[in-house]
Amino acid sequence: MAKIIRLVAQHPLVGTWMSASDYEFGGGVRFIIAAAGTQFDVQGQDTNDGELLEVSNVRWDGQTLRFDSLVPSNGHRVAYEFECIAPDEVRVRYTISEAWVRSAPGGRDDHD
Repeated sequence: MAKIIRLVAQHPLVGTWMSASDYEFGGGVRFIIAAAGTQFDVQGQDTNDGELLEVSNVRWDGQTLRFDSLVPSNGHRVAYEFECIAPDEVRVRYTISEAWVRSAPGGRDDHD
């Protein structure tokens, strides 16, 4: 039987996170992670314009926090994985999903 562990506010993932370059130069996306029972609550925001991201599919396996985000205004979707590597540092892996269109019929570039 799996042991259920209640998360607390002191968990290393709890807090506000953004990429080091976004933090240094301003702008970008930030995520606010809070403990919520045995799971996490995740909120996201584009700091450039204040738009709130839609966060879904939040799951925690005891080591890695995974969730998906959607920017409503442009349909930009990203799947994130957060893993603690130090008290004030996480390793973030992400996969971007976006629609691409053919730039020229038959695979030819219009600039040839």
